[in-house]
Amino acid sequence: MDLQHGSLFLRTHKIVADKDYAVTANSKIVVVTAG
Repeated sequence: MDLQHGSLFLRTHKIVADKDYAVTANSKIVVVTAG
C-alpha cells in the first residue's frame, strides 16, 4: 500500500503515525496495520 502515491489523488491530505488512537478523530479514512 503506497499512501504517498495515493495521496496525490486527494485535494488535501495528512498522513499521521502515532500510538494514540485519539489522532484518528474526525478522520475520513483510517488504516490500521499489524505485523
